[in-house]
Amino acid sequence: MIGPGALGLLVGGLLMRAGREVVFVARDEGAAARLEAAGLTLRRGSERWELALDARSSAPEHAAAVLLCVKVRDTEAACEVARGVADAPVVVFQNGLGRGAAVAAALGAPERVIVALTREGATPGVGRREGLHAGRGSTTLAPLRPQSLALAREVAELLEGALDVELVGDLARAEWEKLGVNAAINALTAIARCPNGALLEVPELRDLAQRAALEASRCAEAGGVEGDWGPEATRARWEGVAQATAGNRSSALQDLEAGRVTEVSAINGALAERATELGVPAPVNGWLAQLVRGLEAISRGN
Repeated sequence: MIGPGALGLLVGGLLMRAGREVVFVARDEGAAARLEAAGLTLRRGSERWELALDARSSAPEHAAAVLLCVKVRDTEAACEVARGVADAPVVVFQNGLGRGAAVAAALGAPERVIVALTREGATPGVGRREGLHAGRGSTTLAPLRPQSLALAREVAELLEGALDVELVGDLARAEWEKLGVNAAINALTAIARCPNGALLEVPELRDLAQRAALEASRCAEAGGVEGDWGPEATRARWEGVAQATAGNRSSALQDLEAGRVTEVSAINGALAERATELGVPAPVNGWLAQLVRGLEAISRGN
């Protein structure tokens, strides 16, 4: 597991609960020592598990899979680590458009790349190494290249028992469906400083979220991606995730509160850029990306 943040700790902890051996790769020896000393408290509802972690500053030479849960800005460094794990599939848990292709370019081995589009809700708990399973959702797996479907099937078997896995061969459709959900939820919750469920309770926010998601659907349709991109299907996708993770604080909100750069540029910003290329209007996503970038600058004191 490369990237022991909120999502990485949640996925790794769920895998450990399912009986898998997980190695958490930290930035350096000091970070690995702190992570191992702190361990992980995984909470889901009233359930609570204390887990001892195997944390290291470098990846083992052999593994069944490498899971990338790093932020977009850390992709190059994470791929350098992943290259050292011989022949293992690299499973990309990242938000944003075209992340599988970006990892493949950095890794130099596209046949190893499997994209994981998860709707699991991960939120840091009160303690430094406390992870909150804030909402259960499905995880869609798809190979970057169709000829890697058998490899993706092996990854699905590895994750079963920890995650609710669906294996598909159509990466484009799955990616655009997830992008629409993220476009609706992440930036708005960061701007409003609210949990995901608030988007369903406040009419003004619900309307903006739907408009952002619809822009993603129109881009997918204009790009020839097969799927149901109508208003009702679009609404059902993002509202279903917002409801399932109602108490979750999105990764964009967590990053903004911590003074970090969010992934909104890779989500709403990338969507707006693709819309321009396709000749499809996407003003809401462009506005959301610009506003969050301004809030990022303020939070970092720039």
